Amino acid sequence: MEGEQLNDLFEGLLKSSSSSSWSARHGSLLTISSILRHKFSALTGSPSFTLIVDFLKSGLRDEKFPIRETSTKALGRLLLYQVQTSYNINSKHADLISAIISVLRDDSSEVRRRALSAIKSVAKGNPSIIAANISVVGPAVSECLKDGSTPVKLAAERCLLHVFQLSRAPENVQGAQKFITGLDARRISKLPEQRYLNSTPSNGMETFRNSYSKDGVSHKRNLTLVHGSCSDESDDSEDDSASG
Repeated sequence: MEGEQLNDLFEGLLKSSSSSSWSARHGSLLTISSILRHKFSALTGSPSFTLIVDFLKSGLRDEKFPIRETSTKALGRLLLYQVQTSYNINSKHADLISAIISVLRDDSSEVRRRALSAIKSVAKGNPSIIAANISVVGPAVSECLKDGSTPVKLAAERCLLHVFQLSRAPENVQGAQKFITGLDARRISKLPEQRYLNSTPSNGMETFRNSYSKDGVSHKRNLTLVHGSCSDESDDSEDDSASG
């Protein structure tokens, strides 16, 4: 699409932001999220960019959890692109990080899991950005280890592995103990940086192994994926379905 056509598209999407129909709002957010993945430069160069970011942020407070989840996913993509294309730390990064962190208290476990996935991706893409905002990120993500949802706790472990860079150096394990227990820090540091899949092509199914904790004890868990349609955590499945 040409620039003028894209601008018309963005204006149309923004009109849906005030629609009384939640499916219309959701559809607009899904479109924006897809653009952020496939044609990010078209969005950042649009005169409507600031309004679109505001639309995404407002979606975090929507009464419908699919809208909150999609907004979180889109903001995560936006932040990841920004930190990968500009390593200079600025207030815009902190603003987006704070917005994503805010939904770690969301009522929906799917939204919380999506936020953890977004933070994890940023920690992998540009650890210095997370380090500069560790006073905000560290306590919020660490608290998710106590979440009542096991998938959220699993996602929090994967997120903390990268947030604190636990597998990179012993001093990182010590530093993380400002936010989590020494037992948790050492256990999480032993997780593989990349998740792994055991493929079984004969039946189209895959077995995924990961560790999790229960009552302070480390366990192993196998999850079965049918044609890659399920995973233990809310990674951006289109972008990061087979990585840590």
